[in-house]
Amino acid sequence: MSRPAFSLAALCGCFVLFLMLSCFGGLSPYPLVLLSGLCVTSAGLGITLIAYAKGRKAYIATASGIWLLFVLLTISNWWHADFFQSYYNYQALALGGDAGESAKSLSAFPYKTQTLYFAGSTLFCLLLSFVLYQKSQHKPGYYIRTSQLLLAFLCITAFTITWHSYQNYRRLNLFTLSPSLLHPVHAFFYSMAEGKVVTTAERQSWRHFKQLNQPLSNESRIPVSGKNYNVILVVLESFRASLTGYYAGTKLTPNFDRLTKKNLVFNNFYANSNYTMKGEMALLCGLFDNNAAPQSPNPTSR
Repeated sequence: MSRPAFSLAALCGCFVLFLMLSCFGGLSPYPLVLLSGLCVTSAGLGITLIAYAKGRKAYIATASGIWLLFVLLTISNWWHADFFQSYYNYQALALGGDAGESAKSLSAFPYKTQTLYFAGSTLFCLLLSFVLYQKSQHKPGYYIRTSQLLLAFLCITAFTITWHSYQNYRRLNLFTLSPSLLHPVHAFFYSMAEGKVVTTAERQSWRHFKQLNQPLSNESRIPVSGKNYNVILVVLESFRASLTGYYAGTKLTPNFDRLTKKNLVFNNFYANSNYTMKGEMALLCGLFDNNAAPQSPNPTSR
């Protein structure tokens, strides 16, 4: 094989690794993620091949930019998915002012090894491609053009299938993108807003919610108790039973454990939904989320 062939092989290896290691350092078991990754990687590789034919400087600049974009978006999505169970997308850039505070939580990031392996292996292939780069002496650039056409076909086909599948997921009442739906880079360019896709169940829940919040016309209907109680409702976001001393025997929540000794504790209470908004509606209004994904009744994951 000639130097250009080895260089192109190393470049292809870089993008193959982007596809193979995108799911927290491994290959995703979900076909939709693989299709989404095929769309993204074929598009990135196609753009890079265009720069490859232009010259060494254009190639290095373009390939380095795409590599950096892919690595940053993938790792950002890993971090976001680990803490919030949803993908990081362009709308989250509005929270960039909190980046300093968010960086403090990187010490608890569980995918440090996978991140180093992911970034290091793809960078090695890319640098190897730079070292072996040699502009093809074949003026027509037949192989590169053929590769670009093939990549364009793969990208369009994969994107079409992914978009159709994603719209079906939207109809299933998803407010955010689950980490099992799209490739991290692909998901960054999708909106997490619900848009105009509203299910019949949501309309019924909304009407029920408004009925529950209608003011009472007759105050005499309000039951009067002989005692006045002060009720304080404390709701903790992303707080698991496995972090508490009462449920899991840790020493992280002394104040919470002190409350459990003096008050009533429920040992069989589970989250009603996968999302904060719907969990609050269930807790405050008694509206069950019929689209919530089933979770295993593990006592340490209440």
